[in-house]
Amino acid sequence: MTDLAEFAREMESVVRSVPGVTAVYPATPVVVTVVATVVATVASTVSTAVSAVVGAGGEAAAELAKTPALVSVSTGKDGLRVAASIGVASGDSSTEVCRRVHDSIAESGGITEFTAIDTITVTVASID
Repeated sequence: MTDLAEFAREMESVVRSVPGVTAVYPATPVVVTVVATVVATVASTVSTAVSAVVGAGGEAAAELAKTPALVSVSTGKDGLRVAASIGVASGDSSTEVCRRVHDSIAESGGITEFTAIDTITVTVASID
């Protein structure tokens, strides 16, 4: 793994694989996600226009246009912050599913590549 965005996508896969998780929702507020997507799209368009004139930069445009991961990963003062918002199967204990998600994230091998864990936040957004 090379960056936090790639790590966030890996964490999304980890969360989806936890028994009892029925869905993964954006952990960041919708407004933040929409604004980030608009900015990335505008930057991608500008980069594409520049690359057409200059003849370079196509890879940067592709990188900026990636869809944000549903699991949020950021760095804080004391380490890495990971947040996930999940749906839980109605037959499962939401507390137990949250604990399994937390533990799966904490035990992920890639997490040590970055820094110590500051917080892992798991929110139940729906019970299906």
